Amino acid sequence: ATALAAGLESDLLADAEAMLARRSAAVEELRAAVASEDEVSLRLALAQARAAGVQKGTLQEARTTLRRVTTKRTLAKAVSGMDEVALRLSLSRAREYNIQNRKVSEAEGALRRISAINELAEAVCGTDETALSRAIAQAKDAGVQANTLQEA
Repeated sequence: ATALAAGLESDLLADAEAMLARRSAAVEELRAAVASEDEVSLRLALAQARAAGVQKGTLQEARTTLRRVTTKRTLAKAVSGMDEVALRLSLSRAREYNIQNRKVSEAEGALRRISAINELAEAVCGTDETALSRAIAQAKDAGVQANTLQEA
């Protein structure tokens, strides 16, 4: 019976060591993915870490990094699409994750231009010359291109 117990203990110990090795490897993969800020690597490493039973605190740090990375990507896409609603949402998320970089500055500028263009379009359709003059001035301040202003 003691030989059987010793065999079970040995198997249990080997299983525990293998689990620990998987967790350690998953944590290292997760740390590397966080450092790389690569979205695909982060998603894969998070899945492996969850499966290996990595602690929630370690997973949370990686999830936050993933959210920051996807927010940056979404922000860049919103700038290229010139979508006012998407820009507002993306900028809000960027602020939530304390992202401050060139893309955020570009997005803020694009949002100012889009807002100015929308106000200009509304003023052009109206009859209030003061509102039109104000919209043109705002568009110039926002850096709206001259050909857009000439159409007004």
